[in-house]
Order: sequence, then C-alpha cells, then structure tokens
Amino acid sequence: MIQDLYLEAAPALWVARADVRTPDTSGRVEISVLVHNVGPVARQGTLKLRVREADPKLRGWLSDPRADSVAGAQASAEISVPVAVAPGAALVVPARLFIPSPKLWKPETPRLYVLEA
Repeated sequence: MIQDLYLEAAPALWVARADVRTPDTSGRVEISVLVHNVGPVARQGTLKLRVREADPKLRGWLSDPRADSVAGAQASAEISVPVAVAPGAALVVPARLFIPSPKLWKPETPRLYVLEA
C-alpha cells in the first residue's frame, strides 16, 4: 500500500453517514443520519445531534482531517432521537436543528459548522 490507511473501531450500532442540508439562510438545518447495526441482534440507542461552529484558531485547522479537531462553540441546541435497528439492517433517521442567528459564509469571512452525532 502506498498511501495512509485509517482503521476505526466501531460498536455494533453506529452512525455510518450524515447528510446535512440548509434550505435557506434562516438557520434551519435538515439532517438525514444513516444508522447501521452490524450486530446479530436488534439494537436500540439514542442519537444525539448538535451543531458547533468551526474555529480556525484551533490547532487542527487545515492539518487534522477529524471534524472534532476544529469544533468550537456550540451553535445549536442538542437533540436526542431514539433509534431501534434490526440485526444487519440500516435506518435513515431524519432530524432538524436550528442555529439562531447563523453566521453566513462569504469569501471574506468563510464561516463553517461541524455536526456532532
């Protein structure tokens, strides 16, 4: 192998993907989270979601590929969504968050956000 390889241990019930959409500039955030159960039995859990501002002053800015290395101040309230997934199945969980007074992205002030799930 001629490139870096990252292996990540995950529990039987885990978040495989999260798609985020902001339909307008009001602060509304629409999220679809793919929760996957790779275990042999049905699993239940609670999906917790919140949005944080990306902070370019943090040490990981532009050098660390992990989103949590640039996650700064909390930008939305945290929500909790109960999930139940059959063995070997995946479930798409829809959710909505709201960012009061969102800081909009402009070329001179590129504002970014991080979703924590």
